[in-house]
Amino acid sequence: MNNKRWYLCGITSLFLFTVLALVIKRQALESPLPFVDPKLQAFAGHLQSNDFLLKLSTLIDHSLVPLSLVSLLAGLMFLFFTREKMAPVWLGLVLTLCSTGANVFKVIVGRVRPEAYRVPEFLREQGMSFPSGHVTFIAALVGCLFLILLPKINSAFLKVFLALSALVLILLTMLSRLLLGVHYPSDTVGSLLWVTAVISLTYPLFLKFNQPWQWRELFSKIKNT
Repeated sequence: MNNKRWYLCGITSLFLFTVLALVIKRQALESPLPFVDPKLQAFAGHLQSNDFLLKLSTLIDHSLVPLSLVSLLAGLMFLFFTREKMAPVWLGLVLTLCSTGANVFKVIVGRVRPEAYRVPEFLREQGMSFPSGHVTFIAALVGCLFLILLPKINSAFLKVFLALSALVLILLTMLSRLLLGVHYPSDTVGSLLWVTAVISLTYPLFLKFNQPWQWRELFSKIKNT
């Protein structure tokens, strides 16, 4: 995918995210978004009768963020000692933009968390609903690591396996938020649109400045001035 396609993907995702946020702000601050949320909410509520899925969703809620932070620290240390010095910088930038932006949008939109289908253990879940912070963080982390590692893998099988693993992790996070009843489906969709916009708009810059010769040239110019 060339830079123009990345920028087009980013602009399109940002536009769709903005439209979704405005519609929710106007029509669904304290209710499901019509034609989008109700049926998916009901389906997730039906899955609550599955003890395995309920325990898995609870485990994801309690442990996913701490485990992700440990993985992030390990990944940053690994990337720092490789030749691609911009990789940890880009990863940190994307995570910061995505997480900070999500928190700002929560305040701006002000959507109240759903009450229907809420698992009793999570009745006191605090904060606004749109977008989902959990999905935002995991999608940003997994998306960046996938794009950083992809060029280093020669095996087509491993590339497909890595892509499917990333997709499953993101979908499980989305499902867990719905199954526990702490988010509307449109909250998780908004998170994906926001993360896709940030990654797509910054990835071409990462590719540009990740070239070793550009850094050597820059340092050479600084030294000669």
